[in-house]
Amino acid sequence: MIIFWLICFITAFLLIWFNSDALVDWGSLFGLYNVLMVKEFYDFRLEMLPLNVNYPTFLKNKYCNFVTKLLACPLCLTVWIALCMGGCFSILFGNPIFIFLAPIIYVGSLVTYGISIMNINNPQDLYSLLISYGLVGISQEAQNFVTCMDSLMRMCSCDPVPAKTAKFNQCKQNYIAFASRSPAFSAQLLGKIRDGRISFYLNGQLLSTVSR
Repeated sequence: MIIFWLICFITAFLLIWFNSDALVDWGSLFGLYNVLMVKEFYDFRLEMLPLNVNYPTFLKNKYCNFVTKLLACPLCLTVWIALCMGGCFSILFGNPIFIFLAPIIYVGSLVTYGISIMNINNPQDLYSLLISYGLVGISQEAQNFVTCMDSLMRMCSCDPVPAKTAKFNQCKQNYIAFASRSPAFSAQLLGKIRDGRISFYLNGQLLSTVSR
């Protein structure tokens, strides 16, 4: 039962951290506007439009170091959370079994988190999914897309808007190319993510669906 609640807690944390602006909104409400660099975050988000940038990506772009890279990676962050929670409960209950259950907590959290976001609504969502589940090598389309997104995310505010727009359009075309062939990768996609259905959308339009 404890493992179940730990998985639920980690999944809820991942959804809030990577898929919402809860930290920014609540932080602003409690007077942390300047501490959290809220204005800089929204300025960065506007600069990166039409790419939907979350707060962890903003931190990684502004302070590119081990900590921010860890905070922006669901796969890496979940490892450390699972290990820390396993260690804390081992100390709390005086039983080392919890530290050995960390891999189960880790995998269960990622699977649950992955199932929760199986509507891929934009290039950013697909990029996070491919990176988080180690699916970059699934096809040439996936590799082209991730390479393009990496280039886009390395662009900074000093780069001209037309150049960023052109790069995003290139990434969008790669996204469409991957989504259009996604049924061909259904075994690899669903085998990794353990979900029975994945839908790809762009600007609210359904591109394709992968089902078992």
